[in-house]
Parts: sequence; C-alpha cells; structure tokens
Amino acid sequence: MITQNIVGQPSPGAPNALLNSRSGQLGDAIVSQLLGSGKNAVITKVAVGNVVAASAAGTAAFGLYFGTTATITQATTTTPWNMATQLQSGSVVTGYRNIVISGSSAASNVIPIGSYYWATAAGAAIVSPSIVEFDGSLIIPPGSFAALGGSAALTSATWIGSLQWEEVPV
Repeated sequence: MITQNIVGQPSPGAPNALLNSRSGQLGDAIVSQLLGSGKNAVITKVAVGNVVAASAAGTAAFGLYFGTTATITQATTTTPWNMATQLQSGSVVTGYRNIVISGSSAASNVIPIGSYYWATAAGAAIVSPSIVEFDGSLIIPPGSFAALGGSAALTSATWIGSLQWEEVPV
C-alpha cells in the first residue's frame, strides 16, 4: 500500500473532495481531535487589588471561578496581553472583562484567593494576600473558562485584577 501525505496545512477542498493526509517532516501522521484551540490555559498567577475603598461598611471575598461553559453571550471581548512580548497578540484565549457570571451553573468550582473588609466608622481595612501563585496547578482545557470574581459589589469600591497563564498544547 502506498500512502501519499503532504507536509503542512492542507488547502480546504470542496465538500466530499479527496484530500491528502497531513504529515510531519519525518513522515509522521498529523491528526486533529477537533478540540477548539488545541491549547490548555495553565493558570500560573492570580492577583486582585483595591483601588478605591468602599464608602459603606462591608466585606467581599474574591475567588477564581472555573468550569466548563455554555456559549458566552457577551459580545465585548478584550485581547489578552502576552507577558513575554508585551503585545496584545499571539494568544488563543478569548478575554472578557466587566461581565456578570452570577447564577451561572457553569461556575461550579471556586478557589478563594482573598478577602476585603471595610469599616467606615473605624476607618479600618483588612485585605488578605492579593497575589496567589498557582504554579500551573489549575489547567483550563479548550471549551472551559476561568473567571476572577467577587462575592459582593461594595458601594463605590473599585478593584483591579489579573489572571496569568501559559498556553500549552493539549
């Protein structure tokens, strides 16, 4: 039997057209399991910080929510920054910001990462550690999500946060 392969990405053909199979430089067969991006997002670090204190007393807990997801209907996306190149390009991850995921059954898992307490009468604030090193212990596969979120929206409080990850082949 003779097998004829091509090296590199095949050109799209018409429906029902015969295509050559794909191979690597050494004749190895290249196959795809059609898993979306083909990359896992391996979470390395999560950070959250307070910018403006709350104007009323209250508490909030912050966590990294994750799970498999139904289609996200939020139309506004943001392109993640590549920490190696400092450019907004090269990532297969779709970024969203300032969206509400409350009540989502998809967000069934959470890892607590910090808390905040503000007592306006006493002028006191307690903020737990705001940077958590995951060191790759959380892997988000294609078709899943990770979200940095808070348990409450305190009056007038403003927060910043970041997720850092490495994209590795599935």
